[in-house]
Amino acid sequence: MQVMLSCAGAKLEPLSCHVGSHNIHSHGVVRRVNSFHNYGFYVAPSGYEVEAVSEDGVIEAVSNLGLGHSAVMWHPERHQQWHSSDISLIRRVFGVAP
Repeated sequence: MQVMLSCAGAKLEPLSCHVGSHNIHSHGVVRRVNSFHNYGFYVAPSGYEVEAVSEDGVIEAVSNLGLGHSAVMWHPERHQQWHSSDISLIRRVFGVAP
């Protein structure tokens, strides 16, 4: 996500408290994710839909379905069981019905 948004013109900024587990807000749901990043974005470039933000306002997931881009800043693969919203996002990006 950092490379994708930087190439689209977004400003990558230093962060604190985004290494380890923290809460995100995504489509009205609050959940805990594993993140390991010290940089992030507060504003998405034009054309990108913000899918999730952290409690301190950092963008944690975006999509640009017109370009076929979607990315998250957490590590869904680090959970024993994948979260249903992670599976739904991947299905939507690849055009697979739920």
